Amino acid sequence: MAADLLHSGLLEGLKTNSSLPEGFTFSQGSLQDFTECPRRFLLRYLLRLAWPALQSEPVMENERLMQQGERFHRLAQQYWLGVPAGRLEAMIHDDELRLWWEPFSRFAAGLRDARRLYPEASLSAPLGEHRLVAQFDLIAAGPDGKFTIFDWKTSRRRPRRIWLSERLQTRVYPYLLARAGGGLNRGQPIPPESIEMIYWFPAHPDRPERFTYDARQYAEDQLYLTGMAQEIARRARALTEPGRLSADPFPLTERAERCAFCVFRSLCERGEGAGSSVGEEELEGDFLQEIGLDFEQIAEIEF
Repeated sequence: MAADLLHSGLLEGLKTNSSLPEGFTFSQGSLQDFTECPRRFLLRYLLRLAWPALQSEPVMENERLMQQGERFHRLAQQYWLGVPAGRLEAMIHDDELRLWWEPFSRFAAGLRDARRLYPEASLSAPLGEHRLVAQFDLIAAGPDGKFTIFDWKTSRRRPRRIWLSERLQTRVYPYLLARAGGGLNRGQPIPPESIEMIYWFPAHPDRPERFTYDARQYAEDQLYLTGMAQEIARRARALTEPGRLSADPFPLTERAERCAFCVFRSLCERGEGAGSSVGEEELEGDFLQEIGLDFEQIAEIEF
């Protein structure tokens, strides 16, 4: 009852909106949040609450891993922008980061034959009444007309393929490249069959995970993502229309174990203490690697 009253009080802030906020954009992260916990989507993206809670314990180790991942992404970006590898390596004073960087340098050298490289590329396309945006770590256009999406995953644990295949990122990124990537292909649409997505793990450099794409998957993704955007917009309208709140349009997740790693757990009365990122089972470890880094708050770029 207390949680319901709190939730109702928070919704007062939405009464000026008839649907999703004007200019609202979807990302793979926001869509993932909605699929995992509609309430988290509401609190994070509609109410924009910054709740002062830890995501996981131990605090210092969690912060170190987050900072390490951020540094790796920044080094990779600088490498693709033309900063000499030797100069970047001289800036590394973390032994584990150095162990990541050495195989990355060898891997990156193998991409020199690519026709064009697009580091930190941003793409955007309509999704329902709003837009879908994504920022890519790297897109490589090969001499054979193939386009490869590279995404760096800096968790120590290598996630299972089935887990990666179920992530919205694995659907959103190839879909957006096929839908809005013509600017990277001399104005011509990129055929879905020409797209591949590769997750590359610095801690496991010889075990990348590859996902191919095709027209059938593109059509399925368009229906699925558009339907999800429309459903979210419908639920947002229900929040502000009198008599439409007989059922909670943004309910809490039924998987309460995930709440231990959510900053809103105390707000939702799902616990106070943060879950431990040390010694967790594989499923929770896979979940943990995604909650720390947020590289999606990007400026929209039109192509």
